[in-house]
Amino acid sequence: MNRISALIMLLFSFHALADSHPEVKTKLNYVEDAEYFASKVGTRYLKFVIEDVTFPKGSQKAKFEKALAMMEEVMNSEEFKTRVIGYTRRGERSYQKNYIWTDSSKLLSNEDIYEVIMNGDEKMRPGTPGEMNFNSWVKQCNVFQSVTTWCRKVIGSTDPYSSSMIRLNWKFYKSFETPDMVANMVHEWIHLLGFLHGSTRLDEEVPYVVGDIAGEVAREFLKREKGAY
Repeated sequence: MNRISALIMLLFSFHALADSHPEVKTKLNYVEDAEYFASKVGTRYLKFVIEDVTFPKGSQKAKFEKALAMMEEVMNSEEFKTRVIGYTRRGERSYQKNYIWTDSSKLLSNEDIYEVIMNGDEKMRPGTPGEMNFNSWVKQCNVFQSVTTWCRKVIGSTDPYSSSMIRLNWKFYKSFETPDMVANMVHEWIHLLGFLHGSTRLDEEVPYVVGDIAGEVAREFLKREKGAY
């Protein structure tokens, strides 16, 4: 293998560690006394900061803007905190691949993971503690690009080693509801904190689980809003 081929494979492997796929389905289970464990951790506040965002015009843009508008409320809710801390798999409160970047020697508890999220320490946005800095753009694949794996099978992706930008796939976002958008955007932002994918049990990893928790909370909030009228 020559150097160019090796570099391409390396870049691809990094990219593959920070994307999301529609076939991965989580099962959100929580311990019965999740509120007890959450009460032992101080509630933090994460400010949602929109920095550079683009989205196609049309009916879907209103859903996207709603997702952005409710993001701070979702991330700072007691529901989100309790579920992140109370998440359980295989009878234990833990996540698959519960460490950031390649530091597998420092395993994180559910409480630690909540703290990392709320600290908002993005690799490419240093010096902004307590902020969820959001940068995204939507890729609309043309007829030639549509045959590529990314255009067919990837909902969103980012390059957390070198960029703060999140790339969203219009193939999926053109039919997503607001909670689906919240789930995927949180998933991709979680990658920017250093939580990457492994090769097994992706459905139990931090990006997928926490993203779907955020989507679940967003869906409940929207139901409450509708019920208020």
